[in-house]
Amino acid sequence: YTADNLDAMARSVAMSTLTSTQEASKAIGVMLTFRSVMGDTFERAIYLAQDVASVWGTDISGVAENLGEALNEPIEGLATLGAFGINFTDTQKDMVAAMVEVGDTAKR
Repeated sequence: YTADNLDAMARSVAMSTLTSTQEASKAIGVMLTFRSVMGDTFERAIYLAQDVASVWGTDISGVAENLGEALNEPIEGLATLGAFGINFTDTQKDMVAAMVEVGDTAKR
């Protein structure tokens, strides 16, 4: 992503949600620290961070950090997401573990 792409993403998040462009930019900055979170996953995580922040009445940056950690370390991240009420079935947990085991990071 270029700086212009990231700025446009922040504006898009702000226009389609209840957050400000500044808050969306902060969350994007947080997500950028997780180098394994890229492409569509990166964008979807930013929007999801705002959705979770709205539901739980918290800030988007804190949620972005938790989502980034969960995407960066998927097995440990399941517990982090569980704290937000995002629960997984045993089958889903097994699927995540199997994908991590074979190095299939694209589907995280």
